[in-house]
Formats: sequence, C-alpha cells, structure tokens
Amino acid sequence: MKPFLVPYLVEDQLAAKGNMIVIAGGGYSSRGNAMEGYPIAEAFQDLGYNAYVLQRRVAPYSQEDTWLDMQRAVRYLRYNADSLGLGGMDCIAASGFSGGSGTILGEVANLYGNVQPTLYDADYASDAVDQMSADLDVVCPLYGPQYDGEHTSDYAGLITENPNLPAMFLAVGENDATGAMPDIWTLANSARGKTVVEVHTFAEVGHGFGAGLQGTTSTYWIPMADTFIDLVMGRGEAGVGEAAEIPEGYTQVQQYTFEGGFGKADVTCAVDDAKTKVYMTFVAFDQQQVVEGVLNDGIITVTYDLSGFMTNDAQAIYNAADQNNWQPVA
Repeated sequence: MKPFLVPYLVEDQLAAKGNMIVIAGGGYSSRGNAMEGYPIAEAFQDLGYNAYVLQRRVAPYSQEDTWLDMQRAVRYLRYNADSLGLGGMDCIAASGFSGGSGTILGEVANLYGNVQPTLYDADYASDAVDQMSADLDVVCPLYGPQYDGEHTSDYAGLITENPNLPAMFLAVGENDATGAMPDIWTLANSARGKTVVEVHTFAEVGHGFGAGLQGTTSTYWIPMADTFIDLVMGRGEAGVGEAAEIPEGYTQVQQYTFEGGFGKADVTCAVDDAKTKVYMTFVAFDQQQVVEGVLNDGIITVTYDLSGFMTNDAQAIYNAADQNNWQPVA
C-alpha cells in the first residue's frame, strides 16, 4: 500500500494554530481509525489546528516502514506548505495511540532532522521532500510509548542521539494492562532535562480510550494537550518586560539574558549587600514573572513565585548572573 494523509483543514489558514498529524493505534498490524484517527483529527480541527490522519503501512510491512511513513508525512507538510496554502507551520505536532505512539517515537528516535530514509533502505532515492527537516515540535504519545512495539521489563525509555527532541505530552490509563503505564513514566524520565515533558495518568481508564472514556477525566486530554501546545509554543516569545521596580532592601542589580526551556528572557536580578536574598523579574509564558528567595552560599530557597511556574528554574537563572558585575540600585 501507499501511505497517505486524510486532511481536516481549518477554514481560515491565517488563524491556524498548528498542524497535527494523527496516528491511530492497532500495534503495527492494523489502524484503528474509527476510534483513534478521525475523531481525534476532528477534535483538533475544532480547536483550530489543521489535522491529518496518517494512513501508515502496517503488517506485513515492518515497524521501520511505519517510521518512514511518519517522517515522510512531516517532510511532506513542510515541503508543500506554500503550494497548499497551509498556515500554522511554526508548529508541526503529532498525536499517536499505542502502535501509533510507537510510530511517532520511532521517527523521533531514528529519523529526525536531516536523517534520510536510506538509513533503512539503501536503495532509496532521496527527492526534494527529503531535504526538509523531519523534526516535530510537539508530540502526544498516548498509552504505548515503546517504539519497538513490545512492552518489556527492561524498557529504558527514549534512547536517541536526536539533539532536538519535541516537547512531550504523555497520557495513559492507570488500568492499562499492556504495560504502557510504567513504560510511559520511564519514557518521561528519559526525556526530562532534554525537553518539556508533561504526564497524565487517568483513573479508572484502561488501554484504548481514544478521545476519552465518558465519565472519566480522560475526556479532557485533548483540550489539555491544546493548552500544553500553547504553552510550549509560546515559550520562544519570552522577552523584555516593563522596566522593573526593585523592591526596598535590594541594593545591587544587573540585567542579563537567560535562555532556558521557556526561551530567551531579559532578566533583572537584584540582591542585598550581603547577598542573602535575591529578587528576579522577567517575561516568560507571555507574562511578567517575579521570583524572590533567600540565598545561602549562592543556593536559592524560593520564598515567592508570582506565577508558580519558575521555582524550578530559579537557581539556573540566578547562576547566569555575573557575580562581578553588580551595579548599585539607582
């Protein structure tokens, strides 16, 4: 069979939030489009995304063939964006279920960036589409994180040399009997520190909940994923806020640029003479952030975090300050 995409396009491409490739489960042997393909694409379309159900190859084709189908879909959208008039091309995402999840992660682990299909097919003749990047911006692998298609007790997570891992929104039912629940936490832990990771375990839900099992919180996963995508795609917008007013008690200040998981931010950082307390303010997540804390030999204990998002980043942001470049507070 020849793989193809079934499109669900938004009416106004100028308002498109992104492009979501949907891969139904069924292991590597079938495609459960009725539950995990078409309804998912329709839901993301309703939220403002161009969505595409990938009709990947399945048995007797190999799992590597499905990964090849996935990378081709990503590159196809990038290559044809202008001719097809597609908006939202700053965000190419994918949602996959069980074997569809494995299809996504197999591509992320093995066929990312400029890696060519010749990795698995020495006779393959690359074309102009193959010159596009195969990187994804966000992935939503649900209840089936292993890309090798098997659940084993020694699963070690996402082993890859991919330097540009996509942000990951992961979800699984606590009653999933396939082994997907421990695997998804192993996957999450293997990606932490390399990209943004969010994990949800839904109560009273097993394998194959698709768009969500009625009567459970799994019905919220699609709008939650939408919020997550908004969050991570907005992180590159961090920038300069209004001129910071330094609170009383802080006597030394400096300004510098810090680049973290939320993008670049211009930080105003102030300390007292004894460097026993610190005040930092900057823009991230499209809002002004304020973090205060006490210092003990340069180690921060956060006492105030305006948004609640920045506590875990506070030490790294402070460490970026030049300890020899403090200036008096005007």
